[in-house]
Amino acid sequence: MMATINELFLTGKHFNELQTLLKRNVHLNDLTSDLFDFGGADHKPIARLAKVLSKVPTGLSVTALITELDQRPSVVKTSVDALLDRHLVTETDGKIVLTDAGHAFSQALDDRRNRIAKEAYGVLSADEQAQLLALMKKLIADYEARDVDFDALRKLR
Repeated sequence: MMATINELFLTGKHFNELQTLLKRNVHLNDLTSDLFDFGGADHKPIARLAKVLSKVPTGLSVTALITELDQRPSVVKTSVDALLDRHLVTETDGKIVLTDAGHAFSQALDDRRNRIAKEAYGVLSADEQAQLLALMKKLIADYEARDVDFDALRKLR
């Protein structure tokens, strides 16, 4: 029996909701750890900043980080300050560089992402995961090829 388009849509919507909740569960468990506690500051831009810096061993200037992260200067400054306060970065010659502790934090972010993926897709075999990935990429390619201004729509959030 073939699934109807409506059934696919509703199942996909339910899947997205449950996946978001599973992700939130992993985050909540991690946020009880001191590693992810930034005193109430939004951890998402801080985590993104650490991930970007983990790929550039020589560090980046704040201006380059603003461009790379596509964030307001105040958000980047707050994130840099939070990482400086925790000794996860240093500022040397005008560049922000991860410390050893910062690299450990970045690795912890990767580990958390892996836990989220395992929670979401661990029930699938390697072949099933590959099939799902191929189908998702096919849908994404189709969506991106459409005459839709996705950037403008993102700004409507």
